[in-house]
Amino acid sequence: MKNSKLVTPCSDRNSISLRASREIRQFIEKGFYPKSICKNPHGTAHSWLVAYNDVNLVPTGITEDERCILIVDIVKYSIREMPEQLILNTTLNALFKRTHSMLSKKAFPTEDKWEPWNIYKGSGDGATFIFGNLVNPRYIKNALMFAAYNMSEIVKFNQELHLGEIRPFEVRMALTYDGVFMTEDLVGNCDLVGDAINLANRLASIKEATGNSIFISNKIFHLLQQNRSIFFRNQIDDSPVCHGQLSDFVLGCKPDADNFLYIDRKGVFPTKDRKMEAYNVAGRINGIDIMPK
Repeated sequence: MKNSKLVTPCSDRNSISLRASREIRQFIEKGFYPKSICKNPHGTAHSWLVAYNDVNLVPTGITEDERCILIVDIVKYSIREMPEQLILNTTLNALFKRTHSMLSKKAFPTEDKWEPWNIYKGSGDGATFIFGNLVNPRYIKNALMFAAYNMSEIVKFNQELHLGEIRPFEVRMALTYDGVFMTEDLVGNCDLVGDAINLANRLASIKEATGNSIFISNKIFHLLQQNRSIFFRNQIDDSPVCHGQLSDFVLGCKPDADNFLYIDRKGVFPTKDRKMEAYNVAGRINGIDIMPK
């Protein structure tokens, strides 16, 4: 494991986006901070417009990074009555906390110890989690582990509901990574904008992303394949790495009848501004099936 080499896929941004990123960095280096960026529909390199403030008026700078983004979205949230929406939001947050507490206490091997997200942003009908960066592949594991275990907690919660309690609810999840710009919001908290957030939202909005689905982007999938010696591993014996499975990596244990994960390619889907290739992570955790509806 110590000799494993991380391979990072090349970015697939188009030349215009690359040009814009370079221009933004130049503004930052000169002491100016972009406050708004818009793109002309014609899409030429010169159509990017950057409005900036004097450096003395902005408390901190803007940095560029790559982050792992997890989007959790409650299915058909908007058609529920407001009191029920409040109950769903509170319930989902409680299940987030339960999953966080369970993973923090779970006895994983030392090098597989779960680490939580860096940034959390609630959105009423769901949430966005930002995990570390892609310099270390552990952040992918942390995000996948939280997504899988949290989905099993949600499914289990629905199975244990009694008649007269809130109606069962489903969520869809999307996991991706790409470039982001890190800045501050109006009250000084860390905020992120950029391709990583946009791609995760596009992935979660695909009509095939039904309840109980965990969609991952093609970048995440290919990163898993290119780093099999890191992601596909055996926890108990010294068998060759190629015999490991994703569940060895994410679950922190050897797969059995009640604990396993697999990846299924769903296809290429059009969104409002691009085509996206999607894969679904499914399986069973502690005897609870996490399968798309």
